[in-house]
Amino acid sequence: MHLDEMQVQRVLDGELAPSEERSHRAHLDACDACRARLDDAERAGRELLALLETLDVAPPTVSAAAIIHRAQSRSAPGAAWRWAATVLLIAGTGIVAWAAPGSPVPGLVRRVVALVAGDSQQPAAGAPAADTTPGPLPGISVAPEARLTIEFSDAFRHSIAVLTLTDDSEVRLRVMRGNATFSSTRDRLMVGGAGDSARFEVGVPRAAPYVEIVVGAQRSFLKRGDSIRTDAARAADGRYLIPLAPP
Repeated sequence: MHLDEMQVQRVLDGELAPSEERSHRAHLDACDACRARLDDAERAGRELLALLETLDVAPPTVSAAAIIHRAQSRSAPGAAWRWAATVLLIAGTGIVAWAAPGSPVPGLVRRVVALVAGDSQQPAAGAPAADTTPGPLPGISVAPEARLTIEFSDAFRHSIAVLTLTDDSEVRLRVMRGNATFSSTRDRLMVGGAGDSARFEVGVPRAAPYVEIVVGAQRSFLKRGDSIRTDAARAADGRYLIPLAPP
């Protein structure tokens, strides 16, 4: 038999009696599957604690391991207590970090949810591994017509938009770092938000007839046909580095 999730967590927390500790450690030495689960639980705990140190809110006074253990050891129905513990854990990591584009918090919380709510049954041999491919970056694509203005909020400080001319048919804007909101009309794309050190990547089709980038009320880039007008620096690879803080 394999160790269940609570037993794995108690090994990590050092909460076993000496006889249980010896028995469980002997099983872990002989069972690759349980050892892998122990390693995953230990790694998830380290990542969570490291992530909490980077947030703007103080970390909770109770450890993630303690929340999980308390939830699994209650006499009430297990599923309800496991989900309650998960909600507490998510709250401890901060809603702002959860919502930030590109934040690692959602993926990490999903891993902890799987650990908390996981079944003690092991997957069948040969079962496909879970897909851990990162999701797409937040952004927006629009088809430029006769004219398109991309308007950035003037509240981004020390931020930059990296513009590349492409052979695509659409203007593509991705948030590489920071937060942003998008709204659009027929000929205008508004990028809202605020903060320091945001980074955007903008792909502008070479065939687009007219695309301009405006920061606040200041034009920073204009492409009209094959002509380009901008004061932005141009990198060696041809990309334009457009500062998003207006002069």
